[in-house]
Amino acid sequence: MEYRDSVADGSIIACDVGIVGTGPAGLSVARALMKRGARVCLFESSPLKPPPLPDDQYAFEQEGLPISTASRVRAFGGTGTVWSGRWKELDAIDFEARSWISYSGWPFPKQELNPYYAEGKSLCEIASSTDPHGAHVVGAPFEEELYATLPKTKRNFSALGRSFLSAAACTTVYHGAHVLSLKKTGKRVTSAEVAFSTGARAQVEAKLFVIATGGIETPRLLLISDIGNEHDQVGRYYMDHPKGQCGVFEPYEPLDMTRYRSVLSDGGLQEVGLRFGDAYQTEHRLLNSHFLFEPLYATSPFSRVMRKIRSERARAIAIRTHLEQEPDPSNRVMLAETTDAFGFPRAKIQWTIGDPTRYTAVKLHEALRRVVRDTGVGELMTPLLDAPTDIFPITSGASHHMGTARMGTDPRSSVVDADGKVHGMENIFVAGSAVFSTGGHANPTATIVALSLRLGEHLGRLV
Repeated sequence: MEYRDSVADGSIIACDVGIVGTGPAGLSVARALMKRGARVCLFESSPLKPPPLPDDQYAFEQEGLPISTASRVRAFGGTGTVWSGRWKELDAIDFEARSWISYSGWPFPKQELNPYYAEGKSLCEIASSTDPHGAHVVGAPFEEELYATLPKTKRNFSALGRSFLSAAACTTVYHGAHVLSLKKTGKRVTSAEVAFSTGARAQVEAKLFVIATGGIETPRLLLISDIGNEHDQVGRYYMDHPKGQCGVFEPYEPLDMTRYRSVLSDGGLQEVGLRFGDAYQTEHRLLNSHFLFEPLYATSPFSRVMRKIRSERARAIAIRTHLEQEPDPSNRVMLAETTDAFGFPRAKIQWTIGDPTRYTAVKLHEALRRVVRDTGVGELMTPLLDAPTDIFPITSGASHHMGTARMGTDPRSSVVDADGKVHGMENIFVAGSAVFSTGGHANPTATIVALSLRLGEHLGRLV
């Protein structure tokens, strides 16, 4: 793989596949294409030896609830340079059309992604899960789910990407390359305009183009370029995972947290989450959400020592709630009136948390309170039940920007087809969380990688 940060002004960069973005999505597409020997060019806006970029590079406007910017990273590796390392596949129900959730349903079932999940897990060196030996506080209607988290030393997708593309002789990464707009003729994108940090401008001419710049920048680029928006769908259905500590469980006897948090063979962490089973979700018309137990320990040096002696036994446990958000077309990314340093409109995001998500959160906490009381193990105190108000206590997202160029079979309610190709176009594809039809509750990286490996394999048959 070759890295470049400059070209002559007015250059034409020719390749088989031009990929905009070098996060987990763009790198995974390139990895799959490497097997085919395709000439691939990746375009990354950060410089080759990056100094801190000015805050202006991240600016956008917003309405409604505040948008988390933790994943707004311009760097080789993208969001994968700051992700938590948690690997969790979507559940089978997430891919299904659920009658109680408007616009739900992916254009294929989960088993379509299973081989790519397995390949991605191997590439990202995710350790195998272990049997947690049963949790203390569990029972109908909850089911256990395992979450594997990489150790901090292995989480950086920048190093990982360089590793699994190191043998890609036909791949070039252009740094300091800001893709400003796409030009189209009829149903084909003919070129992309690129401004380099050196001041040079270039045109990219590729057989196929892939936009892999996340759930905010992807719709922004498509809207600027007037591509894929014949039915006013680009940027709509913006989703996140509303999350936060909400409520405290106090067991009558200290709870052995090793039942819920244990160390994997690679030094990473495994956590046990609890979610409603599929049948219960269906019966009660709920979204697929979950919670984790997070021990609340005193912070004094003495208590830290005692915590280790007592094998992580906790007397107070925070309820870390992670919620699925329904795809709502009124939650969206639009173009703002303000412009960036290159004179192009910034993104403007409108986001709120709807009634189905709020209802699901209440039902989660109602069921947990019922379970801990019925089993006689403790008490749950939660603002969702003890002090209900019109103000929803979970107001932040997880910086999982999803759904703004969603997959589907109908161009009137989606932007790309089952292969990630923009409806009505012949040679432009979208990779990453923007294509999620629904978001489930799982961290999106595993599904981003799986979808992108699948897309790269498909593109390899076209070049």
